[in-house]
Amino acid sequence: MISNGRTFDYEETICLTTGNVLWSNRSRKMLTILGDTVGRHDFLLTPCSVDTFHHFYPDKPIHHGCFGNLAQALAPYGISEDAIPVAFNCFMNVPIQNSGRLSVERPVSRPGDFIQLQAECDLIIGLTACSAYSSGLTATKESVWGFPPACRRASLGGCAMGSASPFRLPTVNAWTTSCRLP
Repeated sequence: MISNGRTFDYEETICLTTGNVLWSNRSRKMLTILGDTVGRHDFLLTPCSVDTFHHFYPDKPIHHGCFGNLAQALAPYGISEDAIPVAFNCFMNVPIQNSGRLSVERPVSRPGDFIQLQAECDLIIGLTACSAYSSGLTATKESVWGFPPACRRASLGGCAMGSASPFRLPTVNAWTTSCRLP
């Protein structure tokens, strides 16, 4: 399982970008960031859920958020809700104030920006697009993932609000993927 704690420990930074590795809770390399034109991603916040929306946005419509999307998409793979870790939130802008307070701000990414990841082991990854109201992503952006033909599935063209797409990510031939903003 991906671990933000191990990743921060081993990479000695919370600002993950080109050259950094995402580590498992068993100290195994999972993904290497080969390229990154943004340099701003979040690995602190948990995926939003119904409870998150009740807490932070009580006056707005409630939905199941990324956590619900991931739970639904990963269940067929035997991954329970309790096994869903803190997410690596590509392009999510979560600055840390001097006081230690976190905030979710609009992304600093622009069309054409990308992150390129290389799998270091066999993985099952769930993708979903942030639907938190403060993120500036609600139903307005879609991430386009490039997959080698052997890994393509009809459901992987993009991840819009309200859905998640799981897929198996093999390490065959140092497989890589890029997420590029349209």
